[in-house]
Amino acid sequence: MEKCEKLIKKITGKNPVGHRSPMGEMPSHTVKLLHDRGYMYSSIMMDRDFPYFHKIANKEIELVEFPTDWLYDDSSHYFFTLQEPPRRPIMPTSTLLEIWTEEFDGLYQEGKMLNLIIHPQISGRVSRIKALDKLISHMKSKKGTWITRIDEVARYIINNNKI
Repeated sequence: MEKCEKLIKKITGKNPVGHRSPMGEMPSHTVKLLHDRGYMYSSIMMDRDFPYFHKIANKEIELVEFPTDWLYDDSSHYFFTLQEPPRRPIMPTSTLLEIWTEEFDGLYQEGKMLNLIIHPQISGRVSRIKALDKLISHMKSKKGTWITRIDEVARYIINNNKI
């Protein structure tokens, strides 16, 4: 972890403040490790539609969890394989745009958040960028929508104790 933190700092000039593990893995020591290292958030769990504070020994700590879901991960939809079984074709952008728009609308009505996982090597293609642009335009058309980096949301929640 120290090696990765140094590399991130060297490249960006900033210490990491959040964590999302590959494949959503969350060993039992992760929460304490992130808290002890000064992280503000993690985005690993898939247990709710809204952020919450993690707990250590049944006491809330200033480490915000931003749950997500495989449904909100572009790789779940766009990743394909030529191998059997099962053979999966590349999905059209219109399908994912429809799914994510419907999810956003439902969460918006409930006053909750949509936490997308977007990989640049997957969604960075022209057609997929255009689909994301349509999704963001739709989101921005809804009053009160806040589209920002997750660290800014974590900072707001921690500073205002707003969950």
